[in-house]
Amino acid sequence: MPAVWRAYRGVLDEEQAAGNELELYKQMQLEKIPDIVERVEWGQAVPAVGADLLSTFIRAHPMPNTNHRTGISLI
Repeated sequence: MPAVWRAYRGVLDEEQAAGNELELYKQMQLEKIPDIVERVEWGQAVPAVGADLLSTFIRAHPMPNTNHRTGISLI
């Protein structure tokens, strides 16, 4: 299980254990991440790969409210 998913589940589990329910406007779609990585043309120059990876990640929008920051982290 990816670290980001464990952290996400940990927050949800802690809140539920405390009797709180978090209302999410969008569910995690981590299954999209392998597709994002596969779409990138890895033979390009490093800046082009980074831009491609960031752009593809942001457009796929697999996570609620973190796509720009997480896309930059992926680079």
